Amino acid sequence: MKKIIIAINIIIAIYFFVLANLFFWGYFLVLLGVAFGGKGSLEILWSSVIEMILAPFLIYGSIIFFRKTKRKYLYGLVILGIIWIESFVYRLLFVTHGKLEKTDLSNILFFGIPFIVIVFAQYLDKKISEGTINNQIFCRILIVIISIVLIAGGIFTWKYFSAPKEETRMSKEEEMPPLSNTAECKSSIPIEEIVTGSFHSINEFTSAGEVTLSGYVVTEKEEYFEEEIKKVYLKITSQEEDTPQAKFYSYFVRIVVEEGNTVNLTENEDLLFSLGELRDNGNTFSSTANISSLAKTKILSALKTAETISLRIQVPVWVGMGAPSNFSFACAVEFSED
Repeated sequence: MKKIIIAINIIIAIYFFVLANLFFWGYFLVLLGVAFGGKGSLEILWSSVIEMILAPFLIYGSIIFFRKTKRKYLYGLVILGIIWIESFVYRLLFVTHGKLEKTDLSNILFFGIPFIVIVFAQYLDKKISEGTINNQIFCRILIVIISIVLIAGGIFTWKYFSAPKEETRMSKEEEMPPLSNTAECKSSIPIEEIVTGSFHSINEFTSAGEVTLSGYVVTEKEEYFEEEIKKVYLKITSQEEDTPQAKFYSYFVRIVVEEGNTVNLTENEDLLFSLGELRDNGNTFSSTANISSLAKTKILSALKTAETISLRIQVPVWVGMGAPSNFSFACAVEFSED
């Protein structure tokens, strides 16, 4: 039995060590990027500073679980509880915007299960010290722990696979264009939910969906990690009618002006919607969005010719976190003949 306790303690110590390094070095690089010209925001500042402060406490947690002291379990539960609450508050403020639904389901596996494992280890250690545990009691405890893990895993799996994942539709033409115009809604940044149908309000604070937009492709120079890059934007003029395009324009202008989001820009009454960035002296176009090869070619062509372009864009509900320099609120971009 004692060997089982030792093994559990080692696993918990490794978990704390990995989490501490993830928090410190991951957010250190994010802050470094902001300091050298990257886009900063309240969300980035919140997550970066708090997680870096918590990292030394996690390192101490990884050390203390190699010791025989009994207070290590209480320490582990307290520090995990603080991180869980901080993550809950962050998602409540910046991701779900005050909505409690879906606020903490995604953290069940990452924080909840280690929390349960520490409680189990504390109980098991106590019973072994008292000499009141036998194989029958241990088996019952193990069955309960396995059941909890399976239920939590089932909830997480159901949440992941129940999210609608729809490929954007291809133009029904007899001949395929020389470059593919199919872009599945995906991104290197975590997506909270993929929303189908026309661009519309999901709740009081969030809008998402599919929309076709027309405008000019423009660039703005920026410094990022001492490297000069050119942000690529779709310049969209003010929209007056009650259409998905007008809802798109109003929503993103609002989050730029009222919420201070710096991914997109406003210029007079025009919205500059971020598509990605140009690097290597304009030879490389990169984006977190999945842009079809045809759309990418048309974007670069429109940039050179200063002609208008129409793009079909899918905007999901995003998980709140820091955005890289090539971030776009779109997850899929296709060229449109409209």
